[in-house]
Amino acid sequence: MRTVDITTSQNVTIRYELASFRDRFVAWLTDIVIIFASVLLLVAIIALWIQPIVEWPYIMTGLIPALYHLVFEIAYNGQTPGKRAMGIRVVKLDGRQPSIPDYVIRWAFRLIDLTLSFGTIGAALVSSGNRSQRLGDILSNTVVIKLLPSHSVYLQDLLRIQSAEDYQPRFDGVNRFTEEEMLLIKEVLDRSQCFPNEAHSDALSQLAEKVSARLGVSKPDDSSDLLRGVLKDYVVMTR
Repeated sequence: MRTVDITTSQNVTIRYELASFRDRFVAWLTDIVIIFASVLLLVAIIALWIQPIVEWPYIMTGLIPALYHLVFEIAYNGQTPGKRAMGIRVVKLDGRQPSIPDYVIRWAFRLIDLTLSFGTIGAALVSSGNRSQRLGDILSNTVVIKLLPSHSVYLQDLLRIQSAEDYQPRFDGVNRFTEEEMLLIKEVLDRSQCFPNEAHSDALSQLAEKVSARLGVSKPDDSSDLLRGVLKDYVVMTR
């Protein structure tokens, strides 16, 4: 799993999971299907309802595949329908939203990355580069990230935590929490461990403060220790 650190204008560094080659390929394939279907539909409309001597409708059939990616990425903040379906998006490495010139650069270099090279240049660069960038990404200073982490937390993850018959709970009242709240605690713990940066550290600290208040205990210096203890207490006491 490749990741990238993006520093926002507030000087906060957030680590994102990069879209894999598979993610981008499936998104591209989805977009190709949509383009092909749109062109077929337009051709059918032209053939049935528009006089053949009129040329501009036929020009439109060429504009759809030519401008599809550019128009959608500008209109939908770095996503085409294919990217949206795969949960990925184009973002700037400095944390800002890409500008129209950035999208134009990415779109223009599709000619080299994908069209003229039959996708070999783009595929090689995305698969081998540390930031999974093709030429258009490199020159526009953008990357394609996953909007949701690959690993999701489910109740079964909590139940895998082993209980002990002689286990002594550390905190009273943990059974007041809901399963959804426990899943949130585990999610924050997992993400802070996978992505150790200021943003996730702040989230961990704020969550520990709220949990401490619910339990009526003072917030310890080690937020992770508190949350892990609460999580284990909950699993053992609610089985």
